[in-house]
Amino acid sequence: MTHRRKPIVKMNGKKIDKEVNKATWNRSIKDEVAATVEKTNHFTNERAKKKSVGSNRGKQLILKFKPLITTIFLALIIGSIFGFVMLKIFGTIDNGMATPGNNPVVNLDKATEKDDEIEGEDNIELPTIQAYILQGGVFSSEENAEEFARKYQENEIPTIIWPRENEYFLLLGVAHTLEKGEKLASRIEEEELEVFVKEWATQASEISLTSNEEEWINSFQKWLTSSIEELDEQENSSISSLEKLLSDLPDDSGSLESFKESIQAIVKEIKEDGRSPTQEDLLNMWLQYELFIEK
Repeated sequence: MTHRRKPIVKMNGKKIDKEVNKATWNRSIKDEVAATVEKTNHFTNERAKKKSVGSNRGKQLILKFKPLITTIFLALIIGSIFGFVMLKIFGTIDNGMATPGNNPVVNLDKATEKDDEIEGEDNIELPTIQAYILQGGVFSSEENAEEFARKYQENEIPTIIWPRENEYFLLLGVAHTLEKGEKLASRIEEEELEVFVKEWATQASEISLTSNEEEWINSFQKWLTSSIEELDEQENSSISSLEKLLSDLPDDSGSLESFKESIQAIVKEIKEDGRSPTQEDLLNMWLQYELFIEK
């Protein structure tokens, strides 16, 4: 009869009996499993710790270089804007440059010629001319003013129709002061004709003149003012001084040529009649002056 040998069971290198309590066996297995889980958790925690450390280092690097990154970003934006502005500026300059065959070359020549024509001219503010006038009436049309003027002319009272601001003023005389004007008006009233004394002025005006032309027009203003004063003193102004003034103005004075011609026409009529300038003549010259500066 053959006897079977008991199988030998080992655990952790030690012999154990087959009949070992199952509870002891199970406890050993659980201890092994627990040890394995503990080792695994320890390994996992180590990896997580290392990963956390790496993440913190990355954040620290980002915070450390954030100002530099921000500066670079802003520099790129500013550089782009500056480049765009400079491109627009130089693009405009290039577009305005004269190139062969372009119109700006022709326009530049014309502008140069125009500058040469008015070289030496400045904007001059002419002073105010002021006096007192005798007014017969004011009308909305020149025809009505002319019709009303006839009854003054029938009484040998000279008249001037002065257009201003779309109205027509019928003027009968001029005086340097209000007192002198009222004395002249009383003579007209003796003819049972209407007359009003009022202040009359040609306002200061700015006009483009050369220095010689400015000097000449100022001389004319002085002559006209002094002539009105002489009328108040019952004196006769000299027409010869005005003729001398007209001869002093060069013939090539384009700005004043038309005004000079209108004054010369009045002077010619005075000389043909062999008389001194009258109130009517002075009013007419004053009117021509205002028409000239309003052009």
